Amino acid sequence: MKREIFSESVEAVEAWATKRLIPLSKPCCPRIGAMKDKLILPEDLDAPLPDDTLNAFEGTQG
Repeated sequence: MKREIFSESVEAVEAWATKRLIPLSKPCCPRIGAMKDKLILPEDLDAPLPDDTLNAFEGTQG
């Protein structure tokens, strides 16, 4: 009896998983790396912000 219930549960999960498969089609969004060699980042991208810009983000003065 227990084996039959387990078997039915497994079959139900497999059927659900099969129905959830997404068909292969054109991707909905641009692929990773699509901007390679088109987007040039400056060398100082991770440099600290100037004080006036940092203060504007933080909402402080001084």
